[in-house]
Amino acid sequence: MTYYIIADENETDPFAAIKKSKEMMDGNKWKLACLSARFIGWMLLCILTFGIGYFWLGPYMNISYAKFYDDLKEADDQKKLDYLLL
Repeated sequence: MTYYIIADENETDPFAAIKKSKEMMDGNKWKLACLSARFIGWMLLCILTFGIGYFWLGPYMNISYAKFYDDLKEADDQKKLDYLLL
């Protein structure tokens, strides 16, 4: 998620983005692995089309990972807000 953090927060340095990514992914690695596994069948179908299917699969995968980042960010922000309210 480091690339998304850097794109979202222009002021952050790469090492801080990596640290934040590790914190965000704590407990969510299995969810990302399951999300990635869902694309295996699509990749096999793209191979059968001699790579033409990747024109659709590539953006679909990127949007899915970006939405995953948005969900993680929202959960992280909610967690920080809950901590401040206590």
